Amino acid sequence: MLRNIVLGLALVSGLSGLTVSLVDKKRDLVYIDMGKVYQEFSLAKELGKVVERRIKDGKLVSDSLYQALQLKTMEVKESKMENAENLSTLTSMEQAFYLRQQQIEKEVAELSADNESKVWNQMNKYITDYGKMNSYTFILGANGQGFIMHADSELDVTDDVIKYINHRYSGLEKN
Repeated sequence: MLRNIVLGLALVSGLSGLTVSLVDKKRDLVYIDMGKVYQEFSLAKELGKVVERRIKDGKLVSDSLYQALQLKTMEVKESKMENAENLSTLTSMEQAFYLRQQQIEKEVAELSADNESKVWNQMNKYITDYGKMNSYTFILGANGQGFIMHADSELDVTDDVIKYINHRYSGLEKN
């Protein structure tokens, strides 16, 4: 009889523990809006400004080359001296203009790709640290494009992650 009572209590205790564990597990699984986290990450904003400056600088160079080409074209047309030497100069200037434009586009594309890689690497490290600090088993990344299409908003820790990674990046938060 005592054995049955002990077994009954053990069963009730085990079921209670399992129920508490399952309820508790809900917070082990959270998600973040990856697009929002990326956009709000200070490092992404800073590196985005670097790319914007590079684009502006490139446009200045490109515009000045284009103006020089336009002036030379007008000079040649006005002087009615469309000889081989002037046409060769115009061709060289056009080629230099288009080559420089391609170089600028390539540099901007490489800089953008490099910066994006830096942002994702740093962001992933901080998110991993955030997950460990909060004892999450999983942090899922939602972006509305097929990975997670819907989740309970109670599980959304996006704003907390944004605050954490920006504090980490600025040195306010230590791991």
